[in-house]
Amino acid sequence: MSHLSPDTDNRTRSLPQGLTLTVGRGGDLEGCDDRALQAGIDYLARLGGPGTLQILPGD
Repeated sequence: MSHLSPDTDNRTRSLPQGLTLTVGRGGDLEGCDDRALQAGIDYLARLGGPGTLQILPGD
């Protein structure tokens, strides 16, 4: 297993306070099914901290 130096490792070190991610038409993640919602949940979880997943109105 190789280890990346801090200069080449682009992972987020800390989660900005109050991060809100929107899912739906015109949102940060475009989609209209459960896969878009799960992608948003997974993204916030990977950042390692609290966040809000805002679901935009559907059709």
